[in-house]
Amino acid sequence: MVLLWELCALLTKKPRILTEEQTLAMKRLGRQVLAQMELRINLVNLEKNIIQRQIIEDELRIKNKELSRTVNKLKITQTQLIHAEKMSSLVPLITGIAHEINNPANFIYGNLKPLDDNVRDLLDLLSLYQANYPNPSSQIQQKTDAMDFDFLTEDLFKILSSMKVGTQRIREIVCRCGTFAGQMNLKRNLWI
Repeated sequence: MVLLWELCALLTKKPRILTEEQTLAMKRLGRQVLAQMELRINLVNLEKNIIQRQIIEDELRIKNKELSRTVNKLKITQTQLIHAEKMSSLVPLITGIAHEINNPANFIYGNLKPLDDNVRDLLDLLSLYQANYPNPSSQIQQKTDAMDFDFLTEDLFKILSSMKVGTQRIREIVCRCGTFAGQMNLKRNLWI
């Protein structure tokens, strides 16, 4: 502080002759001022660098979050692709099974109506026999009693009805398998 005051005292309009001690003090003061100025410049540059680094770190954080989101999307897409590929590999299997089930199911379903008609015709014929020949032989009577003919007649139509329902359900399942296989082919083609 004293040196700065002395410097101010020296800076007057009158020229002065400085003592050697004063000259040395002035040189020291000049070096200190330069050192302080260099420190200040370095400090400003350092603050700028810190701000730039913070900006870069913020940008890197944002990029890192975007990259993480992209990686997660890629993982999800990869999982979907793997799932789609697995499902599409099932298409030929499902189509083949559906075809193999469909043929016998259609055969059975197609023959149920004629079978129903034939059973009705046979039962009508039996009814005619019973009406025209009310007193069957003992052997026929024993067989009729042993098989519970009335229950058999009633149950036969229940069985035929159940077979119709079952084959219809099989046909619906086969149809759903075909629809599923078609949808899987469509999805697979969309991914390609």
